[in-house]
Amino acid sequence: MVDEPENTGAGFPVRAMRRASQALFRPEVILALVWWIPAVVGGVLGTVVWLVSGWPWWPLVGAAALWATAVLLPLYWPGFRSTRWSLSTELLTVLWPRRAMSRLHVEEEQRFRRASLPLYGLPAGFPGGRRLGATGTGGTWWGGFVVRRLSLGHGDAHRRPGETWLIVETASAQAAPTDAMRRKHLAERLWSRRLITCGDLDELRRVRAEIAGQPDPTWSKTSVEVDGAPVEFEFLADGDYWAAWAAHDGVVLILLASRMPIETVALVPVTDVEPYIDGSRTARATPYCAVPPFRQA
Repeated sequence: MVDEPENTGAGFPVRAMRRASQALFRPEVILALVWWIPAVVGGVLGTVVWLVSGWPWWPLVGAAALWATAVLLPLYWPGFRSTRWSLSTELLTVLWPRRAMSRLHVEEEQRFRRASLPLYGLPAGFPGGRRLGATGTGGTWWGGFVVRRLSLGHGDAHRRPGETWLIVETASAQAAPTDAMRRKHLAERLWSRRLITCGDLDELRRVRAEIAGQPDPTWSKTSVEVDGAPVEFEFLADGDYWAAWAAHDGVVLILLASRMPIETVALVPVTDVEPYIDGSRTARATPYCAVPPFRQA
């Protein structure tokens, strides 16, 4: 029996579309599309105005106007985006997206090294891997932006279904949402773990519809050891996943985990982030949603 080559036959268009969608989810491609699509749209609109008015510079004006709006509005409008970077890095995402990703990683590492927020993680005896998590910024037009949220990851670097991992996030208590809003947002983050579908658009739509129909959950109380003392957390479980949060020592601690019982979690202050930085660099070399190459016939 002769196997049919992978890139021939009735199923090839479906496989090709799936791989194309996976390729579009690469960070550098997303950054390029975010910045260049407004320029193209502006150029098209400017061309229409040019044909009507006769002034030949309208395509350039339209492209520049929409491009500048796409670059500067997310960067400087308060609350428009949860994480912002330096202006030079943001502009680099327009001109050289792949190089910009390297700059983003460097800035991210510096934010953790210079963190003004206290960082917490699992004790040194934890056998799993460590990595940097997410950062969140806030600020104003005139005062620049400040780091308001940092998280550290433990266990499986890509948080795959069925694996063990824990995220410990520290958030500033300033400008914090109400408790009800925090519960709703954290529950959505917990449920959104199902959205990692690696380009499977049908599955993505199905999961989004499922999450949208979820009722407001009921949170319970539990205790987690933080720096040697018990702290009361609000707790919500969803199958193998769970989330918890508590106000502690002027900040808000947020935990997201999979297959790690909360009774076994004990947090300690983190003063050396280099093991987490090294773990992030290793994890980036093996992306979660790898794009497989086409097999030749």
